[in-house]
Amino acid sequence: MKNVMEFLSYNESPAVFDTYTACMSEHGIADNAGSRHAELAVQSRMSPVFVHDPRRGDTLAERFVLDGNPDIGKDWTTTTLAYVDADGQAQLKELPFTPADFAVHEGRFKKHFRPADADADLVPVPEYIDLNATERHGKTPFIWSTDDDRSLIQLAVSPAIVELTEERRRNWRMLEYLGGLHVDRMQEDHRRELEQWQRKYEQADAQREDTIDTIARGMAELAAGSDATASQSVVPLDAITMGPSVGAGPEVGPEVSAAPLVQITEADMPKCTNCKTCYQDLRELFEKTTIMVEGEPKEVSRVIPGVLDKIALTPELIRTAARVANDCDAEIIRFQQPNGGS
Repeated sequence: MKNVMEFLSYNESPAVFDTYTACMSEHGIADNAGSRHAELAVQSRMSPVFVHDPRRGDTLAERFVLDGNPDIGKDWTTTTLAYVDADGQAQLKELPFTPADFAVHEGRFKKHFRPADADADLVPVPEYIDLNATERHGKTPFIWSTDDDRSLIQLAVSPAIVELTEERRRNWRMLEYLGGLHVDRMQEDHRRELEQWQRKYEQADAQREDTIDTIARGMAELAAGSDATASQSVVPLDAITMGPSVGAGPEVGPEVSAAPLVQITEADMPKCTNCKTCYQDLRELFEKTTIMVEGEPKEVSRVIPGVLDKIALTPELIRTAARVANDCDAEIIRFQQPNGGS
């Protein structure tokens, strides 16, 4: 809607707005499924969301925006498939969501899927498209799905679906490149490399200081008394070469905040209304997932596992996190102001 309002209010020059719209009869979907399938088209990379706005800056990367797509920076987002196991219990299986997984839900692609042979050498489509022609020989690409009884099954896909998945991935990667994501990736790799070298330097410097202290203590012992025994006056070789000695003070690490910046507890996750605000406005920290609630699958939001150990807490990110937590419909996002944050 933000993009639509920008488009409608732009009067300085011609503007183009292109949107994916399903045709129920031709696509082979239910009459009330158009909106849902339009959403799936974005999630599967079949029809990604992007905006080119010349007013945003001088470079293409500044003008080109991919906001609105899930998991920017990854080839595929993930989805959760609900099924019933052999014991009749509801289960969830997390999978990459590709154009092949999108196509299986539309009648127009029905002829491109068939039950996989039990003795076939099956490879999931996301892995199959990474193989070269030689590696693909004798293998059958497939996707996971469910039958009428909601049992988990494997469906073999046609070469046309494989080509569709490959082409849509190339298109998505091109959009990421236009949006400057390759620059962001290089900067992130550079930052991580700098941090690694800094840690190595600090470790080497700490070891060097400890070695100097050990030698100084040994020389002081030698000078303290001429009647000292050899065992008291000789500096052990391992004390010089192996770094800190037994009994040295504990290493002092960086101060860690007692509470994370944002948190959604497992107990609170079922209360999520899936308003989409958190993982759309702050995709760096939040993502959509599916959990079982009273035996039924439910889409909810969660903090990306481990993300707070990897991401830099900038003032802008902290402010956005505070706003997202305050706007949470279910009031389940717990925000903790970090030490020294603004």
